[in-house]
Amino acid sequence: MRYDPNRYYQYPVLRPANDDYPDGVFETQVSRTDDPYRLRVDFTVQEPTIQAIIADGNARCAAMAYCSSTLYSVMEQAIIGAYSLEVSIPRDEVEGEIEVWSSIITTVDINLITGTAHPEYGNNPIQITGFKPLALDERWRVPLASAPSLPDTLFTLNSREDLQVGEFHIDADAAEPYIKIFMHDETRRQFQLLRDIPHQALASVFTAALVQVLAKFEANDEAIDQGWHRAIRQKLDEMGIPSEEGVEEPWRVAQLIFGRPYATILDEREAESQGEGEL
Repeated sequence: MRYDPNRYYQYPVLRPANDDYPDGVFETQVSRTDDPYRLRVDFTVQEPTIQAIIADGNARCAAMAYCSSTLYSVMEQAIIGAYSLEVSIPRDEVEGEIEVWSSIITTVDINLITGTAHPEYGNNPIQITGFKPLALDERWRVPLASAPSLPDTLFTLNSREDLQVGEFHIDADAAEPYIKIFMHDETRRQFQLLRDIPHQALASVFTAALVQVLAKFEANDEAIDQGWHRAIRQKLDEMGIPSEEGVEEPWRVAQLIFGRPYATILDEREAESQGEGEL
């Protein structure tokens, strides 16, 4: 269900466009996962009354994905007490872009008692039925990927809580379809934000991961025709880089495969600095 963030409700609703909760904050961040047709929604809620209702299991974070081109829609709710969720979208039922509407909704009938809402609501309990919004965010628009990029055909991002924030670990099993990059949940969240910035994701983790893989890569491995191994071999063949007995200078080859992202970033920054100096 799409809740209109501008609609009037007879009880306080936490949202960016009004002052029902003068000191409250409700924000969401929508990002792609390793699968371009699976979206992750992270919720930030800073309002003690609503946080308490979520902690009691009487409300949940929720997100609805909607495609205006095909009228397909799906709604997902987070597990009790969680502030993130993922929405999977069947690629054969959508096209163009996805709209994501995020909210906090009641799961049961509640009596809302709050001292942090706007004074106009008074101090008496307010009865709210189940599946009504307590918080609403503005709509997000997410363009759909037309075709997977090379990193999407090689890597998946995975959580591992024993790693420090900012660290990552590579598991390149030739029998697996993807190279697995393990990182802390917070690192994963921050990295997802980089994926929408050209060259930044390539220059940060993907290039370093590919260097490690190429250092041990041989085209005559048993899994030559499987998953990520095949994709790398085909790319090396296209570039005329021999790999039968390993890859020489893997650090250089990794940058070439991803289009020299470091050099591109430096070139862009130099162009920006020259532009700032012009009158």
